Amino acid sequence: MKSLLKYTWVLIVAAIGLGLAACAKGNTAVNSSACPAGTTYDGTNCLNYIVQGNPADIPAGTQVGFFSQSSNMPYYSPTNQYGTATMNLGQGMSTLLQYDMGVCNRNDLSGGTAACSTWVAGIHDISILMDGSAATSATLVVRSYINQNPFGSYYYSLPNFKNFILGMFGISSANTSGVFDPLILKMTVWPINNNAGFELRSASGGGPTNSYGWWRALQFQVMNGKATDTSFNYNFYIDGGNQQMQTIMSGKMVRCETNNCRLSNY
Repeated sequence: MKSLLKYTWVLIVAAIGLGLAACAKGNTAVNSSACPAGTTYDGTNCLNYIVQGNPADIPAGTQVGFFSQSSNMPYYSPTNQYGTATMNLGQGMSTLLQYDMGVCNRNDLSGGTAACSTWVAGIHDISILMDGSAATSATLVVRSYINQNPFGSYYYSLPNFKNFILGMFGISSANTSGVFDPLILKMTVWPINNNAGFELRSASGGGPTNSYGWWRALQFQVMNGKATDTSFNYNFYIDGGNQQMQTIMSGKMVRCETNNCRLSNY
């Protein structure tokens, strides 16, 4: 009889222990209302998707942003809690500035602050903004600032002789489109590299509508990386003509610490 009672108590104690363990595991957060402000309930835990290093998912409604900037950008630091952003410019930067952004080489003979070489030597940054990690669209923003000489500058933008004569008959060779700086494009998101990375493609197929680069394909590629990462390497390409893709810029993008990547006014 004593051995039976002893055996029964062992079973009771074991059952109580298992029950407590189950409660401890299942009650990390009873429901979403038990989570502190600024966190999200995933059914088990309270998670902060913005601060956490590599979250499993970023829900829709949570803006995710990444940025990269040229080394001479004076407005804010390229380094934050997620790493250091870098940018290397390629041949395609001049093409983007001339045709898509329309800030330079608007005529045959351009020099000084009208020349794309002056703009390429300036200050640049790029940001992408997405609504959650499963977003199928993104906003891409490129900003460029001219390299101003503090001791003075000059500007000229003229047609060559042939186009000067044609201009007398009302035939203009100059870029008559608008200026798009900042360049703000709606992009679609596509998985690439066996889902190890993603690509952003301009929703219009090219640059801004009514720009001289409206037909030039734009591709922003991340071969290995996702919106849930804190940083990733990137390459940004433009069609330089005859479907020959040129590198606009490449480097490392880092997650923004603010919801809009400091782009409230673009």
